Amino acid sequence: MRIGYFAEEPPTGPDVTARDLGAWLSPEDCAELVRASVEGPVEGFTVVNGISANRYRKASYSDAETQLGYRPSDDVWVSLKNTRSGARQGIPTEHTRP
Repeated sequence: MRIGYFAEEPPTGPDVTARDLGAWLSPEDCAELVRASVEGPVEGFTVVNGISANRYRKASYSDAETQLGYRPSDDVWVSLKNTRSGARQGIPTEHTRP
């Protein structure tokens, strides 16, 4: 597993980039990825990206989805929208992505 930006909450603050947000892996999705990795039908080895279902992600989780049955449910942008601090912390938007 190639784990993205694992954190309990989405990253915030002046140094956070759109790339950091796109790589976020929520605790719930991390648990789902580990479950899928252990219970998945893959024999041998495979490399998969561990990220949530973030709208503007750079990496893909399609291998984890097709090979392991991984189904992430969290999206960093929705999570930030639901927090009170997201918009006030200088979070980059899709329009300010590097």
